[in-house]
Amino acid sequence: MNRKKKYTYSLTEMNEYDKMTDEIGIDATIPFIYFLFLLDRGHEFEFYYNHDIYFISNEINGRKLYGPSNDSDSDFYEDNIEFITNVKIDEKTLEEIFELETYTLETIF
Repeated sequence: MNRKKKYTYSLTEMNEYDKMTDEIGIDATIPFIYFLFLLDRGHEFEFYYNHDIYFISNEINGRKLYGPSNDSDSDFYEDNIEFITNVKIDEKTLEEIFELETYTLETIF
């Protein structure tokens, strides 16, 4: 059975997140709710997990994860929540990886 969580953020949080976007540095982590906000805004991410680099794309067919060899590590997902709750790296969902901040950002596009 597929679970689907409801994540929300307030207008105040949205305004703060807009201000923060340009200030995020390399090797940073960000609050999970901010990650979701940026996904909703259409951003793409390069990040390290377990010393390997990954890329979360936002393509015409939806979101997709690309692994260290630039091969696709997932199907396309049109829904961001389905994407983060279904796509896994080393048996951990993207939701777990980003919620527990066990990654480091390289770039936000």
